[in-house]
Amino acid sequence: MIKTLVKYKILFFLLIIFLTVIASFNISSIKVNTNFSQFLPDNDPEYLFNKNLKDQLKNDESILIIGIENLPTIYNKSFLKNVNAFTDSLENIENIKNIRSITNLSYPIKSMFGLLSFPYLELNDTIDIKIQAKKIIKDFSVTQNFVNKDGTALFIWLELKELQNVTQFQNTLSSIEKTSSEFLELKTYLWGKKYLLESLNEITKIETEKISLWSILFLIIALALIFRTPMAVLLSVLLVVISFVLFMGGMAILDRPFNIMSNLFPSIIIISGVSDFIHLSIKYNSERNRHKNNNEAIYNTIKEIGWAIFTTSFTTAIGFLILQISPMKALRNFGLEAGIAVMLTFIVTLFVTPIFFTSKKFKNHFVLRSIFSQNSDKLLRSVSYFQNYPKSIITVYLVLTIIASISIFSINTNNLQYSIPEKSELKTNYVFFEHQLGGSRTFELVIQANNGETLNEPDLLNQINGIQNYLDSLPYLTAVKSPLLFYRTMHKTYYTLYNDSTVFKVNKLDIAKYEKQFDRLAMSSYLMNKEKTLFKFSAQMKDLGRHEVESINEKIVEHCNMLLDSTKASARISGTDYLFDRSHEKRIQNMFYGIILAIIMVAITLGIIFKKLSITLLVLLLTIIPIIISAGILGFTNLELRAGSSIIFTIAFVIAVDNTIHLLSKFQWERNQGNTVEEALSLAIKQCGKAIIATSIILIGGFSVLMLSDYNEMFTMGFLMSTVIIITLSAVILLAPILIIKFKKYL
Repeated sequence: MIKTLVKYKILFFLLIIFLTVIASFNISSIKVNTNFSQFLPDNDPEYLFNKNLKDQLKNDESILIIGIENLPTIYNKSFLKNVNAFTDSLENIENIKNIRSITNLSYPIKSMFGLLSFPYLELNDTIDIKIQAKKIIKDFSVTQNFVNKDGTALFIWLELKELQNVTQFQNTLSSIEKTSSEFLELKTYLWGKKYLLESLNEITKIETEKISLWSILFLIIALALIFRTPMAVLLSVLLVVISFVLFMGGMAILDRPFNIMSNLFPSIIIISGVSDFIHLSIKYNSERNRHKNNNEAIYNTIKEIGWAIFTTSFTTAIGFLILQISPMKALRNFGLEAGIAVMLTFIVTLFVTPIFFTSKKFKNHFVLRSIFSQNSDKLLRSVSYFQNYPKSIITVYLVLTIIASISIFSINTNNLQYSIPEKSELKTNYVFFEHQLGGSRTFELVIQANNGETLNEPDLLNQINGIQNYLDSLPYLTAVKSPLLFYRTMHKTYYTLYNDSTVFKVNKLDIAKYEKQFDRLAMSSYLMNKEKTLFKFSAQMKDLGRHEVESINEKIVEHCNMLLDSTKASARISGTDYLFDRSHEKRIQNMFYGIILAIIMVAITLGIIFKKLSITLLVLLLTIIPIIISAGILGFTNLELRAGSSIIFTIAFVIAVDNTIHLLSKFQWERNQGNTVEEALSLAIKQCGKAIIATSIILIGGFSVLMLSDYNEMFTMGFLMSTVIIITLSAVILLAPILIIKFKKYL
C-alpha cells in the first residue's frame, strides 16, 4: 500500500486537485440551518406530545412581536397616533395576515342590538386619554399582552401567513425593518421564534467567516515561527485549504446545512491537517539528513509516521462519531460530519504531502526555524531537569487531579435559555423583552381532558378558572393567556355585575352562548382545539436559569393537578422552551456516557494497534488526567456548560490523546528495533518532542481562536480545549517519561 502510494503519488495528487475544483464550484450553495427542532430530543415522549399538540392547535411560531418603548408613558396621544400610523403601514406588507395592538383592540358590550365592539383607544382630541388609560388598566388581564404594567411600552402582535420558504420570511422581515425605519421617532424592538432563528442564521454565517479567517491568520503566523521558509508555510496552508474546500463542497453537494456547531469545522480541519503535516515534515527532514534518497525518505516517513497519524485521526473520528448517541439531531449531525472531516483531512494529507517532498523545488523547505528549534530544545532540557524529582512530579499531578475532581461538582449547568452574542441587535431585543414583556421565555401549560371528557363543562371550567387565578398570582409569570380569559370576557359582557374572578359559575347554556362569540376574540385557535379537549395556558417568563425554571415548573404542575379532578383532566408543561430545557438536561447527562464510551472505543483501538495492555493504559492515563484537571478548572471558573458545549470533554479526550499516541508509538517503534527502555524513550523524546511541541502550538492556537467567538459555547470550548492541550503537553513531556521509567518492566 505504501509503495503504491509513493509510486503513484502524482496520480493521487491530480485526483485530489480535480475533486477540489469540483467542490469549489458548490461552496456558494451551502445552507445554514439553526432550526430549533434539531436541538430538541426527538426520541423524547414530551417531544412527541408537543408535536401532536401543534397538529391540534395553531402554531404560534408564526407570531412576531414588535415592542415600542416611550418614556415616561405610552399614554400620549401624539405617540399613539404615530403607533397607529405605523400599524396601518404594517398592514400593507404582503405576508402579514393579522395585526393586533392596543390601538386597534376592542372590547364587547351587550346592547339591545346584540354585542357591539368598542375600541379601547379613540385618538381624537375630544376624548381624554387618561380616561381611556384607566379602562386599559382596569382590563389588564386582557390588555397585558399589549401594554406593560408600568405603561412605558406597548406590543404589536403580527400573525404571519403560512410561508413556503425562508426567502419569503426574509423578505417579510426586511419589509418590517424598512417600515420601522420610516418611523424614526418610534423606538422599536422585534421578537419571535422565527425572527430569533433567522437572526442566529445570520450571526452563524458571520461567525463562521470570522473564525475561518482568524484560524488561517493564526496558522500562517504559527507556521512561520516553526518552519524556516515561507514555502513550507504556504504548502501547509494549501493542504488545509484543499481539505476545507473538499469538505465544504461535499456538504453543499450532499445538501447538509451548517449550524451553530459548524464554527468548529475550520479549527478541526486545521488542527488535524497541520498536526499531521508537521509530524510528516519533521520525520521526512530527519530521514533526508541521514543521506537517504528521496523516495526512500518518503517511504520511511509514511511507513512510520503514516501509521501514527492514521491512529490519531481514527481515534479522533471515533470520538466525534460517539456523538451519535446524543438525543439532539444537531449534535448527531455534527459528530458524523466532524468524523468525516477528520478522516478526509487525513486522506488529503497522506496523498498530497508526498508530492511536496518529491519536488526538487521544495527540497530543504521543511527545515525547522532555528528560533523554534532552539527554544524547543531549551524546553525539553528544562523538563528533563524536573524528571530528577519523580515523586514530587507525581504528587503534584495527583493533588491537582484530586482538587479538580472535587471542583467538577461545581460546574455551572444552570444555563440561560438562549446563547446570544452580546454585541448584536438580537441581544438588544432580547434584553428589552426580558424586562418589558415580563420575559423572553415562553411558559406553556396544557390542560388535557381525560376519559372522553371535554374541558368546557361547567365544573371543569371553574377548576380551570382556579388555575388561571393561580398563574396570575405568580410573580415570575406575566401576560398569562388562556381560553378562560375568553369565557371570562364574555361572561362579564353578559353579566355586567360579574367582578369576582375567583369563581366562575356558569351553566351549559351560557357556555354555548359564549363560544358562539369566540370568533370575535383574537388568538382563540392558538389556545384551544375545536373539540375543547385541549386548553393551553401561555405566558412570558424571565430567563431565570434552567434549574430554577425546572423547580418552578414542577411546583406549578403539582399545584394545578391538585386543583383539577384527576379523573376528568390533567395538567402538564409543554412548549419549545420546555423541550430545550429537557434537551440541555439530557445532553449533559449523556456527556458522562459519551466520554466513557469514547474511552472504551479508543482503548480497544489502541489495544489492537499497540498490542500491549500496559501501553494502552498508559496512553489513557496520560489523557484522562488532563481532562479531569481541565474539568475542574471549568468548575472553578463558573463558565456555563451548555448542551451544545457539553461535547467538550469527548472532543478534548480524542484530541488530547494524539500527542500521547505519537510519543508512545515512537517509543514502541524504537523498542521493536531492539533498544532498551531508556534508549527508546530518549530517541522518542528527541525525535518526537519538537513535533509534539509544534503541533501543540497549532492545537492551542486553533482552539484559542474560538475564544474570539461571541457565542458563549464557542468561547467555553476554545478556553477549555486550549487548557486541555497545555496540560496534555506537560503530561506528555514531563509525566510520561517518569511513568515509563517507573513502570519499565511492564513495557
